Amino acid sequence: MVKDVRKQIGNENFLLACWGPRPELVGIADGCRIGDDGYSYAGLAQYNSYNNIIWRNDPDHIVLSDKEAYRSCVATSLTGSLFMVTDKPEKYSSSPLIDAAQRSIPVLYTQPGQVYDIDPSVSSKIGLADVELSGSGPRPFDASASTTTGLFSLELNKPFENWLVLGRLDERDPVLPMKDMGLDPTKDYLVFEFWTKKFLGIHQKQLVPGPIDPKYNCQVFCFREKMNHPQLLATNRHISCGGYEISKAGWKDKEFFLEAELVDGDDYKVYLYEPDGYEMNSIKCDGEVQYPQTKNGAVRVNLPFKGRDR
Repeated sequence: MVKDVRKQIGNENFLLACWGPRPELVGIADGCRIGDDGYSYAGLAQYNSYNNIIWRNDPDHIVLSDKEAYRSCVATSLTGSLFMVTDKPEKYSSSPLIDAAQRSIPVLYTQPGQVYDIDPSVSSKIGLADVELSGSGPRPFDASASTTTGLFSLELNKPFENWLVLGRLDERDPVLPMKDMGLDPTKDYLVFEFWTKKFLGIHQKQLVPGPIDPKYNCQVFCFREKMNHPQLLATNRHISCGGYEISKAGWKDKEFFLEAELVDGDDYKVYLYEPDGYEMNSIKCDGEVQYPQTKNGAVRVNLPFKGRDR
């Protein structure tokens, strides 16, 4: 039956399967609901190795609520999963929570860095799919609703730089060792928190992230290896901290340069690290620029974008 649906809609259209993970749909469906009804944080770990390998994981719809908006948008985006919101239309024009979705999409296409599931307690039972015929759930192989980990990381490798973004959804990990994130504990890293737009300074060996702001119910940290010259910390466009819109960035001939594709009407902000001995004295830009603000070694430059060019 699913093969018939695929034949009718063609290979160029996205086909989402919504009756839990089904092995027989591998190669037919583009995406698959990995749990029962309701957003599944745990499923992003329990079926991590499947995501964008055999299909795109669907953790179910995101609800832009005070409690879950930022958390679910962060988890979905950083894992490269299917991003679907199902709120009433007025929420998208009148609620400040739309910011959680706007800063998390488009979802970057990502693939897991390992071929095993972080939590195999559910995916290890996928063989039972052949004998579970009921449409009601949850079934033994359906992803769980509760979180099994509060941390989701995304490594970004761009032609101009490599960096790490880490989402922290709860406070169960009060200390974040650099080695556990695949970072060199002997090096210095600049750390920036995306939602609060705070530069947390230079860290080595570990980060003690502190309490989560209840406005967001999560944190997104950007780790960049510290250089001995001004460098990019983050932008406000996307939680990837520049991974989506920036095509070029770097330091050359005593100038920091950046080229990005911006959104019409968006108040674009660029955050730069300014080490001791350096001070910005001029800005060149195709559009309007607001004078930079400096705080604790971080420089913020506002670029209100009103055109369609870079």
